[in-house]
Amino acid sequence: MAAAKKTKTAKPKTTKSGAMPFAQNFYGKFFELVEKRGWFSLTLPEIAKATGVSLSQLLEAYCDKSEILTQFGKKLDAQLAQNTVSSDEPLKDRLFDVVMQRFDALAPYRAGLLRLIEDMQSHPISALVLCLETVCGFTRSMSLMFEMAGISTTSPRAVIGVAGLKIVYLSTLRTWKHDDSADLSATMATLDRGLARLISILHFDT
Repeated sequence: MAAAKKTKTAKPKTTKSGAMPFAQNFYGKFFELVEKRGWFSLTLPEIAKATGVSLSQLLEAYCDKSEILTQFGKKLDAQLAQNTVSSDEPLKDRLFDVVMQRFDALAPYRAGLLRLIEDMQSHPISALVLCLETVCGFTRSMSLMFEMAGISTTSPRAVIGVAGLKIVYLSTLRTWKHDDSADLSATMATLDRGLARLISILHFDT
């Protein structure tokens, strides 16, 4: 009797970042689950089931829930990188365009993100831990937006500028949380004021 041929099981492919190329709308399903279950009670097996992947696939890509947020940030960065910013506009306008593009990219996940923010506000210590776990990704995202606006992030002043942009972004995020308008007018107003102050303080050329 001929020996049965062994069949090789193909391993799931990963992207260069380590994130799995899961079924379409993985993050959409993930944030729908966050909205429904909340951040703290959510488990990895639940995430795997809701997003249509096996737990082993999920663990191969993400070591924990905070890693999912980190990779989500990278996804937004890559999405932003596909866009162009006019070099003829003043710096404030260029930064404004880039940051608002990011908020536009967050729109499909808004409900889940709002639940995440709400959970973090009710548990300050846990929020601090999560911030520490994802701070590198957040800094990278803010630096990318500066560079997309045409500002090198290698100078000491630009490093301070990136730190300032974090503050402006978080302030704008608080407004975005309560802004239900179709055109995000309140969000844009907060961002515009914050960027004007930042550029004025750092004396960037506009």
